[in-house]
Amino acid sequence: MLFNSVEEIYSSTGSISKIDGSLRVNDAAALRREGIDRLIYNAVFNENNAIRAETRWVIKSTAASLGVKLASIQGLYEAMGRG
Repeated sequence: MLFNSVEEIYSSTGSISKIDGSLRVNDAAALRREGIDRLIYNAVFNENNAIRAETRWVIKSTAASLGVKLASIQGLYEAMGRG
């Protein structure tokens, strides 16, 4: 389940491709169905820093290209901590 190289991120799925430094989503449904879980797993658990960084970039770029706005609930947790 772990990627062994940055190149494998793109070669393992036809759902995404990187062209001239930008990301292209070829098949959004396939990415949702089978690709995103592997990307997330590698972004968190891969021991290779370059692979973790690239998968995080892919996730953020994919979200942006599909019109998904990323958000954080950090402020909520901080407020809960303050009571």
